[in-house]
Amino acid sequence: MSELYFAYGSNMPKRRLENRIGHVHKLGIAELEGYKLICNKISIDGSSKFNIQKTENLSDKVFGVLYKIEDSQLDPLDAAEGAKSGGGYRQETVEINYNEECKRAITYICTESKKICDPTKVHPYDWYVYHAVIGACEAGLPHDYIKKNILIDATEDKKKKDEELRIYL
Repeated sequence: MSELYFAYGSNMPKRRLENRIGHVHKLGIAELEGYKLICNKISIDGSSKFNIQKTENLSDKVFGVLYKIEDSQLDPLDAAEGAKSGGGYRQETVEINYNEECKRAITYICTESKKICDPTKVHPYDWYVYHAVIGACEAGLPHDYIKKNILIDATEDKKKKDEELRIYL
C-alpha cells in the first residue's frame, strides 16, 4: 500500500527525501488551505525548523510538494522527523488541494508548546533553508511565496553545511 505525503519544508527536494527514506514518486505542487508556514519548531541542534500552523482562514495557504510513498517508508520518515523520539513533530492527516482535487495526505506538525520557539529570536541554519529553497524551486512554487515564506533569515553553520548539501552534487 502507499500513502500521500505533503512535504512543505526541507523534505520538498526529491533528493533529500530519497536520501532519508528511499525511492519516492513525486506528484507535484499541492496546497494546504487554512494554515500558514512558520519557522518556529525548535530543533535538537538549537536551530528552528519549518512548521505549519492552523489559522482557520482559508485565504492562508501553505504550498508544498505531494509525494506518493510506500507504507514501509513511514517508519523511516517518522524517525527523520523525530515523530517517535520526542523531536516535536507528529504525523497528521490533512486535506490538501492537488490538481483541483481534495486529497488526504500525511504531513508533520509541531504543536507542543515546549518545542515552539520565537521565530524572530531563533533562526534555522543556512543549509536547512537551502534544502527548502531547492525543493520549492524544483517544484515550481510561486516565486512570491518562496521569497516571503521560505527564503528567511538563517544562521550560518559551517560544521554541517557541506555534509547536508553534498546530496546535490
